[in-house]
Amino acid sequence: MNRILLAVLVSVGCAKGPAFGPAAAPLTEPTALCSAAQRSGCRGVARVERRLARADLELLGATGSPGGTQGAFVLTLRDRSDGTVLRAKWRAVDGGGLLNVPHRELGAYHVQQLLLAPRDQVIPPTAARCLPLDAYREHVDPDARPTEGTECVLGFVTYWLEHAIGVDDARDSGLLEAGEGLYDPERFSEDEVYRSTLSNLNLVSHLVRHGDAHRGQFVFVRHGPHLVSYSVDHSIAFEAVPNPMLLFRKDWSNIQLPSLPASSIARLRRTTQDEIARLRTLVELELRDGMLVPVDEGAAFGDPGSPVRLDADRVQIGLTEREVEGVAERIRGLLSAIERGEIQTR
Repeated sequence: MNRILLAVLVSVGCAKGPAFGPAAAPLTEPTALCSAAQRSGCRGVARVERRLARADLELLGATGSPGGTQGAFVLTLRDRSDGTVLRAKWRAVDGGGLLNVPHRELGAYHVQQLLLAPRDQVIPPTAARCLPLDAYREHVDPDARPTEGTECVLGFVTYWLEHAIGVDDARDSGLLEAGEGLYDPERFSEDEVYRSTLSNLNLVSHLVRHGDAHRGQFVFVRHGPHLVSYSVDHSIAFEAVPNPMLLFRKDWSNIQLPSLPASSIARLRRTTQDEIARLRTLVELELRDGMLVPVDEGAAFGDPGSPVRLDADRVQIGLTEREVEGVAERIRGLLSAIERGEIQTR
């Protein structure tokens, strides 16, 4: 175990994966996440998170992600306890590069919880998992090596939004007609769900300092007449060097909308320093029979400048001290701008 930290931080590549394909087994309905627009006939966010983090999941298959880069795969998983089959995006903890670092996916998911109730969340449930090596080699990478000291591969799973559409598809189909990119001012005025979820997406993208916050990183899910906004990639975030292409695109890590949800800002005002500090430890795992399994988080240990920290047979994953300080600074700056009347709430 004393070399896990080195093993999970050395990768600097940005590999191209196989093509995106169908699920390896029929998915269990419903596949939709519960949201501000749909509260029945859907999967509750908290329950999906628990399943991803703690259920006895069997890996049935894997395909590439639609983007095909940054070492991402889409896994088909089955919960052995009840047979539920679902899909999740996968990023191995050592599958990033100098700029895109997988632990930030988990960090962004947790930052949104400071200000958003589960039904309002704009980042799908995300959890840390260590997948058994034999199944991983069979379905994902035949040459994979286990995370040092274990018999599994450590990484992050994010619930796959089966019926999501990209921004360009939403415009091509007429769901967004005015404005440009994600923002349709007419729908923003008329569709309360679109307004609140897009505003929350913009707010969360700002707080996590999304360094690749262009239209290709966001999707919509349609519920009846409403559009629900989601943000689906956060490996370049927090204190990472931003993608230089943002110089030529609308950057949604800046506040781009005429107003932000008053309810989200009220929750943000109630956020304590202790809650922000807990971002240092997002998950704690313990080595048992060759597998890393989740346990209750204790006090942070190890190097505060590292996202993956070791203590005997335990691993903690969280934001670095610098990343946490950045979140706190952006919260203060945003609230000050609202107090000065520079940003409106609704």
